[in-house]
Amino acid sequence: MRYIMDENSDGSTDYSFDNSNFNVKEFLSNFVVRWEYNPGSSVYLVWSQTRSSYISNGDLNVMDDLGDLFDSKVEKPHNVFLVKFSYRFGIK
Repeated sequence: MRYIMDENSDGSTDYSFDNSNFNVKEFLSNFVVRWEYNPGSSVYLVWSQTRSSYISNGDLNVMDDLGDLFDSKVEKPHNVFLVKFSYRFGIK
């Protein structure tokens, strides 16, 4: 879609521009598990997932947009898995 502007109403086009609407969809999630195996020492397990999509039209339909984000055939999720160990050394 192209918008045509005639600011001075003389019948001629002063300028025109394209439709600049867009739709960005994004879902971010984190899951953290902490286990203290000794006093002061622990292990962390982290799972982080990002799903994002961009559509060049500006149509907003919440249910379709959510469905597209969670449809793995349309958008592939980006998963990150982390493990952190910490150990406390006691000085006597």
